[in-house]
Amino acid sequence: MSDNDQIEALYREMYKAMVEKDTATLNRVHAAVFGGGRHTWRLQLYFSLVKEDGKWRFTTARASTY
Repeated sequence: MSDNDQIEALYREMYKAMVEKDTATLNRVHAAVFGGGRHTWRLQLYFSLVKEDGKWRFTTARASTY
């Protein structure tokens, strides 16, 4: 799987979990960025990614209102 495919899959997993209100997946995906907590703001999110051990992970996030 290419880097681009891995990053797209990570985003798909995050957005699918948001729609399905899958808190276990959201806590796992967001743990490093948000501390695993729940947030309900109307924000646009900008993420940074890093590749560790062949897998892409979210490392930082910036949010702004839209």
